Amino acid sequence: MKNFKTVQVWLDSEPAAETIEIVLRYINISAVAEYKRELSKKEGELKRLESAISSMEEIKLAVPGNLTDTAKALRKRIYELAHKIPPQRKLNT
Repeated sequence: MKNFKTVQVWLDSEPAAETIEIVLRYINISAVAEYKRELSKKEGELKRLESAISSMEEIKLAVPGNLTDTAKALRKRIYELAHKIPPQRKLNT
């Protein structure tokens, strides 16, 4: 297998359409996996933050504004990430 320095050099070598499709599918799988990892991480952060906020409210402590702002920002980021992930296709079995 030949190594190419850049994607442009690879495309200039005129690879087969099938090869291009395989490479693009692999890139897409990697990107979706990265989005899912980041989404899972952000959801965990939000869960811990919301738990801390609810605990503070239960014992009647004032919730700092920066905690609620951070929670809002995390919800927004989670919403954005969730819409970047394409819906899963059903496999034909």
